[in-house]
Amino acid sequence: MRYFDKDEVLDFYRSIPAGSFRMMTVYMIGGGAMALRGEKEATKDIDLVVESHEDSEALRDVLLRIGFRPLGDTPEDCFMMTDAVMLERRDGLRIDIFVHRVCGGLVFSDAMRNRSEFVGDFGGLLLYMAAREDIFLFKSVTGRARDVDDMLVIYDEGLDKETVFAECARQNDLADPPLSRIWEAFLLAKIEEMEEKSEMPIPWKRQLRDKTALSLERRLLPQLILEGKDTVRELASYLKLNEQVVRRSVRRLEAEGIILSDKGKRPNILRVARWHK
Repeated sequence: MRYFDKDEVLDFYRSIPAGSFRMMTVYMIGGGAMALRGEKEATKDIDLVVESHEDSEALRDVLLRIGFRPLGDTPEDCFMMTDAVMLERRDGLRIDIFVHRVCGGLVFSDAMRNRSEFVGDFGGLLLYMAAREDIFLFKSVTGRARDVDDMLVIYDEGLDKETVFAECARQNDLADPPLSRIWEAFLLAKIEEMEEKSEMPIPWKRQLRDKTALSLERRLLPQLILEGKDTVRELASYLKLNEQVVRRSVRRLEAEGIILSDKGKRPNILRVARWHK
């Protein structure tokens, strides 16, 4: 498997013929951006976000004209990327194109656009790099094992944790439907993987855990129970979280009188206290 360094990534963009686009804006969000920043030596793929399906089709057509071909099968390590247009060049360089939402999850928000850094104009393709904090978040949802290594590199380079926390909260509201996912919980799971792999504590993990619990408990669990997801197993399955994580949150809400549990049934049936509805 071949990897591509900073100069080769830039050579790809320079290979786009002049006048190929009428000022199309694209955002680079993955290893390609890390390579351009010098945070990793090379990447095997370039992840791009565009703003519409029309832009995705136009970009695909240009790439086909300069030697790329559609990727036949989704690689095993990219099982969460079924919403991407995936193209590959003969030398192995892969381009993944997303429209607005990445891996069926995180939305490329207005705040992410505002934080992005302009790289250059390549044949009418206006290229921006996502901020380090946003790449860190995108790496947390891909399902690719190697992305934990990239997250460790980005963490070592320095992150504004408040920007990460604020974007998680924003993404909770941008989920479809709103609040159907708690992004702090996904990030917390990856932070724990980072700690296990590096044998190094992440100082703000406790703060993230508290924010996860707050989002999960106060905003989402009571609403889901009212909608009929009234067991820990159903809640965990819907949220794609470990049952133990959900059970701890339910116990805290029980202690506050927000959730009531029918202990006489197995599994325990949950309901929301009348005063909290």
